[in-house]
Amino acid sequence: MSIYTRPNSPFWWAHLEGTKTRLSLKIHVTGATPAQTKANKKLAEAAYKSLIGDVARARFALPSTQPAITFLTHSQWHETHHTAHHKSASREIRILKHLRKFFGSCALEACTPTRWQEYVTSRTGAGVSVNTVGRELAVMKGVLSSAVGEHLEYSPLAGVKRKTVRGEAKRTIAAKEEPAFLAALKRIDLELHDLYVVGVGTLLRQENLLHLQRRSHRGDRLVVTTKTGPHSVPLKEPTELQRRAAAVLKKRMPLAPEGYFFPHWHARFAAYVESGHPRVLFLKKVRRAARYAGIPWGLKSGGIVWHTATRATGATRMLRDYQVDLKTVQFIGGWTSLDQMSAYLGLDMDHVFGRAHNAGRV
Repeated sequence: MSIYTRPNSPFWWAHLEGTKTRLSLKIHVTGATPAQTKANKKLAEAAYKSLIGDVARARFALPSTQPAITFLTHSQWHETHHTAHHKSASREIRILKHLRKFFGSCALEACTPTRWQEYVTSRTGAGVSVNTVGRELAVMKGVLSSAVGEHLEYSPLAGVKRKTVRGEAKRTIAAKEEPAFLAALKRIDLELHDLYVVGVGTLLRQENLLHLQRRSHRGDRLVVTTKTGPHSVPLKEPTELQRRAAAVLKKRMPLAPEGYFFPHWHARFAAYVESGHPRVLFLKKVRRAARYAGIPWGLKSGGIVWHTATRATGATRMLRDYQVDLKTVQFIGGWTSLDQMSAYLGLDMDHVFGRAHNAGRV
């Protein structure tokens, strides 16, 4: 097999046997990792085989091969036959739209680690976080993997690793701030107020809260299916947060004739394809309540967002204010590891220095 490197080029080159043709394959010799370097060589070998096949077909007047399938074409097939069956289908469809803008006209085998790095540069340059790009890589890999055996010998991105950045401790809502926040929510939207109370007490994600049904309520627990699988959430112990959430759900039982505890917001999100995504209005109301309560808003400004106001706040308060052990909080929140959970925990500097002062350390 005649693929080779040249000292004045970063790419693999091919010498087509039986001809005088030498050309660059536009595939980098060296990848970002040893695994990528190995994958690049395999990709170059596959490209060489394809070129030799074209030479043979031309020489012997054989039928030409089918045109290479593009990322756009296969991603549409993937969306119909794979993504549509995933629990996170709506998020994956949004990610596919971004990927198609960049890779749409590319042949599947041309979606190389080098091309992916160019995409990363483009996305991060537009202000997208590294963690978001990591989620997009997972979707991209899924599309390419579903083409293996039919259109690809192997996924050209198989060796690319997902990068994540562990951010600073999240800003959460302290116990002393919560009464004002709850009062503001109640004035703005009573159902949103109840969503918040249940979110803090159960640590459920927004999607699970919005679609929470009466059939999930089993008296002393909620049994739901989250993005990580089936999950049970206690409603009685170990803290007042769970008991408060249980009281709200009991109150809302008569308000859920169609089976949903939060019918107004469930209906708005369920119909967003026709009416425009309601997330903007949802967050506007939460942001307004935060402003009324004097709580900063937005991660970039060191403030809260819905996810930290509920999931991170609840976990932090269970640990700090109620002394619940780590493994129990991990179980309630459905985190796969303590390290993963730690990214959601907030830091209250008044609490830190207050405790230190009481201990005589400052």
